[in-house]
Amino acid sequence: MAYGDTDGKGEKVRKVLSALIFPAWITFMALAGFYIPTLMMKLPVFKVNSVKIEGTRTIDKNEVRELIQSLEGNLLKLQSDDLLIALNSKTQGRVKAVYLSKDFGLKGISLRVRIEERIPVAKINVKGKTYLIDREGFLFPPAKGEKPTVPSIITRDTERVVKNFERLYSGVLSAGVEVKKLLIRNESVIVKLRDREAILPSIELIKDSVSARLKMIYNFPKGKVDLRYDRFILVRN
Repeated sequence: MAYGDTDGKGEKVRKVLSALIFPAWITFMALAGFYIPTLMMKLPVFKVNSVKIEGTRTIDKNEVRELIQSLEGNLLKLQSDDLLIALNSKTQGRVKAVYLSKDFGLKGISLRVRIEERIPVAKINVKGKTYLIDREGFLFPPAKGEKPTVPSIITRDTERVVKNFERLYSGVLSAGVEVKKLLIRNESVIVKLRDREAILPSIELIKDSVSARLKMIYNFPKGKVDLRYDRFILVRN
């Protein structure tokens, strides 16, 4: 004699259990996905154990540490660019690059931060305020108490100087001679050296070869030296 589920009760039970278990499983997985990462982040292995900061010139290392601590909640996702943006927001664009590395250990995370600050090569007055300028033509305000001994640029058109600054830097400021001041005029650039003046063509026409000519005339007698012509030099005492 064979016995069977003639009333279909077994199938009904399976359907009821499925209806109960599946939502419970979904709920469990959702809670696990929410709480497990949070609990893991509280483990010592995911905490910052040490922070080593390198490369700073004017930026206070303690300020960098405080900034990192404020970002610690997202430390595993923190990238160099994130820290670069945060630092430049705090220093008004003084940081050129940030190199961030993380070493994971049982005692926590060792964070190493190398900061590359922008190095001023000249200073320029913009609407009554002094700004520093790096070799790429990037403007940034000086830090509190900072008084770098760099040449002054006198101009009425800051945008023109910034646009052509790499040309000015490679031709004049990187020449290895002591430049006191630069006067940017419409048709010429006046370079104030130690005890003489050099007259160069307009900023748009300055060539890299100018640097060698500046070195050549650096020890000339006092006076004005006209370097606007490629084939000869005019000396005016």
